Formats: sequence, C-alpha cells, structure tokens
Amino acid sequence: MKNLLYILVVIGLTASFTSCQNEYEVEMTEAAEFAGDWFYQISDTEGNLYQDYSDSYHSSTFLTYNSAANLPDEVFFDDQGVFLYFKSKFTLEGDKSGFSSSDVAINLLEYSVPDPMQVVSGTSVSDSTVSIPYGLVSITDGKIIEDAATVWQDKEKATADSIYFQANFFVADFTFNAVADSTYEDDGTQYDVYHFEPAATHYSYDAEAPESYIVSGHRKTGWEVYID
Repeated sequence: MKNLLYILVVIGLTASFTSCQNEYEVEMTEAAEFAGDWFYQISDTEGNLYQDYSDSYHSSTFLTYNSAANLPDEVFFDDQGVFLYFKSKFTLEGDKSGFSSSDVAINLLEYSVPDPMQVVSGTSVSDSTVSIPYGLVSITDGKIIEDAATVWQDKEKATADSIYFQANFFVADFTFNAVADSTYEDDGTQYDVYHFEPAATHYSYDAEAPESYIVSGHRKTGWEVYID
C-alpha cells in the first residue's frame, strides 16, 4: 500500500511539473537563426580597422531581431545609432551560413518625411525630393558560424557564435507627393494645408557607388570581461 501511494505521488508531481512547463513555454522567434545581440568591430573593405571592440563595449552592441510580422527571413539590423548609425528591416536570402539582403532597405535612422506646410490658397505646391546620404542600405556576404569566435577580453577564452557581413550605404533621393489636407481662413486670407506622402517611385540611387563597411564580431554571452 505504501509503495502504491509513493507511485501515485510521483505520477502526480510529474504531471504537475509537465503542466507548468507547458504553461510557461516561450515561443521562439521565427528569425531565431539570425537574431542576436553582438559585440562588433568595423573595418573598411580593405581590412583597415575603423572601430574596435574596446571602443564600442561601453556604448552599445549591434542588434539583429525579427520584425512585427515574425517572418523567418525578415530581420532588423540595428546598431542603435552608435557608429554606423543605421537601422533597417531586410528581407534576407539564404540561411545563417550565407546570406544577403534581397534588395536595398531604407535606413530608418536617417529617413524622414518633409514637414507639413501651409500656403496661401491658389499657390502651387510642388512635390518634394530629399537627398539623404546613407539613406539606403544593403547587406552582402553575411554569415553566422556557431562557436567560431573567442569572446573578446575573456580570460577563459570562452567561445561564441561569430557574425560577419558587409553593410553597403547609398546616397538616395526620396520623392514625396504634396497632398492637400484642409483649408482655413485667417484675417481674411485663405490658406491650404499640405502634408507629404511617399511617391509611387519613392527613391532613386546609384547602385554602383556604395560606401561599404565590414562588420564582424560575436554574440553576447555574458562571459565578457571588460576593461575599465
């Protein structure tokens, strides 16, 4: 009888534990193979170091994460406005062993829509074209390799996943259409209020003239030992 009671208690505890596991299970992002928080270096395409780890760790890490749509190939690359100053949502081709963006993406940290304007009624309002350096970005030659990097400045030489990619920046001309919002009168003068919306052909750029940088580094692990 005691043995039977013991078995029933064990079964009950096991069922309870399994139930708790299911209740608190965390759903994995669809872009998990690309997602991470990365310590990084920046070099030019000739291999000359532009920004080292030791200059970046106090400020920020580079982030890669899924979009709101949570698609496996739709990934944000975000340096949090620190060095390269870009945040873009890319559609990626390939997998973590070799990937590139399918096209250029808007740099959300540089992009802005012209401010609304008001003019005397009857005044012609033209569309607005804004030239933005670093306005568009593409990713090429990307790869993430499991346990291929040594955690920088870690005395125990712990390993972490490595990341490498080339970020290509383009000067872009963005075109916005002027759209009439409303009309009002002030001291007997009538005014029209306009806002700007992206044109059907929103941007143009020279695809042969990027300014390119190499980003390389490793996934943040918690084993990093910092230098003051």
